[in-house]
Amino acid sequence: MIERDYILRMIQQLIAVLAKIVFNIKINNPNQARHEINEAMKDMVNGDMEHLRDMSYEELISFMNRESPDYALRCLVAAELFLEQARVDELSGEVVAVIEDTYVRALTCYIEGLEADPTMSKRFLPRAAQAAAKVGTIDEHEQIPALLARFEAVKSGGAEAAHHRPATDVGYF
Repeated sequence: MIERDYILRMIQQLIAVLAKIVFNIKINNPNQARHEINEAMKDMVNGDMEHLRDMSYEELISFMNRESPDYALRCLVAAELFLEQARVDELSGEVVAVIEDTYVRALTCYIEGLEADPTMSKRFLPRAAQAAAKVGTIDEHEQIPALLARFEAVKSGGAEAAHHRPATDVGYF
């Protein structure tokens, strides 16, 4: 029961933060949206956005700590925040490579979270599909097909088979 309450509290907190971010995007205040994203990342994932963006994908997954009981939730919260960060960056005219990398980070975290806890699919799969659609437009990254194949496996319920992969075997290193 405590775990369920914790999950619900985190999801409610995430929804509140996403509402603030969307509001700031609508009123064309990307700096405040970035601030909200960074504060949420610090509060809910225990990491600064810029630091997490500077990590390799391997380091990012390691940072999420697979052994932690809240691994899946941390990954999914990070995925949501990376997705919003990429959208803010797009609206602000950020460098394309930075935007693409942030979408890849979002999809990576969605996949990790949904593989770790397939019961979260109903809540997070539609947003993961949005990240996958963006990642699917990236041409210059040879490992993208493997990442998208992992996403397709998660979508089709193949998450259990992929669940126990080592942190470095996420399909695109």
